[in-house]
Amino acid sequence: MELIGYARVSTSDQNLDSQLNQLTLAGCRKLFMDIGTGKKFGHPQLMQALEYMREGDILVVSDIDRVGRGPLDLLKFIEDLGKRKIEFKSLSQPIDTTTPIGKLLYTIRAAFAELEANLISERTKRGLENARARGRIGGRPTVVNDQLLMTAKIMIDQQKLSFRQVAEYLGVSRSTIFVHLKKYTENNAKIVTT
Repeated sequence: MELIGYARVSTSDQNLDSQLNQLTLAGCRKLFMDIGTGKKFGHPQLMQALEYMREGDILVVSDIDRVGRGPLDLLKFIEDLGKRKIEFKSLSQPIDTTTPIGKLLYTIRAAFAELEANLISERTKRGLENARARGRIGGRPTVVNDQLLMTAKIMIDQQKLSFRQVAEYLGVSRSTIFVHLKKYTENNAKIVTT
């Protein structure tokens, strides 16, 4: 069993010293350090730490947000460590999967995070259903109208411009022009796609 420390700061202006001191005092002999935001997993040194670690090792961080900010992503991260029989310990929060109480607290926290995600999903679905019942369809309102489509058709048929060129000129996506013009045009044979 080896204690592996991981430290991270968001910018190069910040200092790692405090985290490194905490990790060293906690007994970590091998330290990995990253500089970058914690919005997503995949920091290079964190990935190296995970490659280095073996069954029975413990990943130690000074604070849980050093490995990620989203609770569901973090819980999945800890779960993935558990599948490899690697434990996780945060020095600032009561998350320590090496003890029965730590595992219990982690499980409770995971259950609440999952519950919160499910409630948000359910509220979103209900909101969309209510909006549909009132005649609203999700998404942005379309910017496409007959005038825009007539202009696009003339540009394609007469000026021989590509869908991409027309889309750029009109300030819409190529697929918007293609889909709407196909519906609008009676004679698709005149449209030259590029």
